[in-house]
Amino acid sequence: MSRGVLLLVLAALIAGSLPDVFAGSTASLMGVGYYVDYDAASRATVQVHGEHLDWVITTNYEVDGRGTLRGTHDATIVEEARSRGAKVQFRVINAGVSRDVVHRVLTRSNNRRRFEDGIVRILTTYGYDGVNVDLENIAPDDRPALTAFMTRLAARVQDRYFDTTDSP
Repeated sequence: MSRGVLLLVLAALIAGSLPDVFAGSTASLMGVGYYVDYDAASRATVQVHGEHLDWVITTNYEVDGRGTLRGTHDATIVEEARSRGAKVQFRVINAGVSRDVVHRVLTRSNNRRRFEDGIVRILTTYGYDGVNVDLENIAPDDRPALTAFMTRLAARVQDRYFDTTDSP
């Protein structure tokens, strides 16, 4: 089974089975799946199991050291996910999973502003429901800068969009 299919199926299974485990709990669980554009089976999984997902996260953007976002919008997968009741986030990863890229984006105000503006532009241009900021390989000294960045981004998008981060 491909990684994309496995991620979506796992999320669907968790979404369908965990509520019984927590019967009587006031907690609410969400099913989340990652769609990957390099695996055709990933789209098929959204089509077949999408009704079990609350969120589908696409994996189609990266940020360079100047804070510029590059990637493509896939309207088809957004439509597929929404037609099954899921909301859609786009995912942003640092180019090359580079520690230097993350450092330059988070610690230089022009780069940070360009990155934040790019996220907001993609959210508004393509109508995503949110963004998943997946900056990896962050130096421990840069973690406060990540927290500050996410705080500013959340303040900008909180009224309309949902933002998440994957912990380094």
